[in-house]
Amino acid sequence: ATLTPNEELEADPTETATTLPTYNYVPVTTSVSPTATPATSQEKLAAESPTPGPTAIPTATATPIPTVSPPPTATPTPMPTATPTGLTNEEKVACLITSMKEAQEQIRQKIMQGGEPLEISSKPKNFEGEDECGVRSDSGETPPLFVTHNHVDTGVITQLSKFRSHAGHDYSDSYEDCSSMKHYFYFVNGQSKTEYAVYSPVTGTVLTIMNDGLGGDTTAGSVIWISPDGYPSYYVKVFHTEPIAGLDAGSTVTAGDVIGNAIGKNETNDVAIHQYTHEGERYVSVFDVMSDAAFEPWKRRGVNSRESLAITADYRKAYPLACNGDFFVERTADFSDTTTWVMLNPA
Repeated sequence: ATLTPNEELEADPTETATTLPTYNYVPVTTSVSPTATPATSQEKLAAESPTPGPTAIPTATATPIPTVSPPPTATPTPMPTATPTGLTNEEKVACLITSMKEAQEQIRQKIMQGGEPLEISSKPKNFEGEDECGVRSDSGETPPLFVTHNHVDTGVITQLSKFRSHAGHDYSDSYEDCSSMKHYFYFVNGQSKTEYAVYSPVTGTVLTIMNDGLGGDTTAGSVIWISPDGYPSYYVKVFHTEPIAGLDAGSTVTAGDVIGNAIGKNETNDVAIHQYTHEGERYVSVFDVMSDAAFEPWKRRGVNSRESLAITADYRKAYPLACNGDFFVERTADFSDTTTWVMLNPA
């Protein structure tokens, strides 16, 4: 006899206890399956079966993973190259000012901590690491003419030292050795006077103002560093100057502005032009970055060409000077030596 599910539940337990597991239970299971409507059974299986659910979930979650992961990989890629090259002129100058302040603070901390005596030298160090401020340029480029004003009144100058001479002390760049790669401006009668004004040779921003002098000499006035607008790869250094009140790092100046005065001692006044390069620093004659209008007063004083104010690199290589540290072994004290000085016609 076949028991329906309801009859099976109502049966006397004593009668079915031995047969329920072997006879009554199995037929019920097999009898329900054939009589069930196939469509109903499929719908029930589709609704209750756990198989479709887990299958769909991995498919849905796995699909976006490959598309989400690439962006983090792609985002950092342009950053290293965009940081230096994408900076504006103002941002590059601000970066230079910050780096100079940090370097000066490190020097002050070392002095306060009683460290080893600092080695002060005019010789630049070769660059290492990245160009964080984005200012390094090609050492072989033709320098632009950004000096549009003379830093002193030309009428109070009687002679000029030649670029690569042995006037003063060694001031050589990353590419040459042992020569004075700047110009000294010799005042009338060799006397620097406080009434002699010092002007900004360029329109730009002051990078820093530091004590002037080598070998611990702090009585030689100050040196003012100025970055010319539009040319952050270059900066001008004006030496032996007493700055005007309020002039500081970050101050903006216009070519011809009074930025100080001569220090009033038996000092010449000198100017140097630096270029940040990929290897280090290149020094350039101020007359090679001077506009024709600014150079005109020197022509009226008898300077026929810019080239006459410099000793060539080939000549200096063929006839090298000897240096001991920052100083020439044979320093000239002869201000009438025309191999070192260019004499000007009377103003």
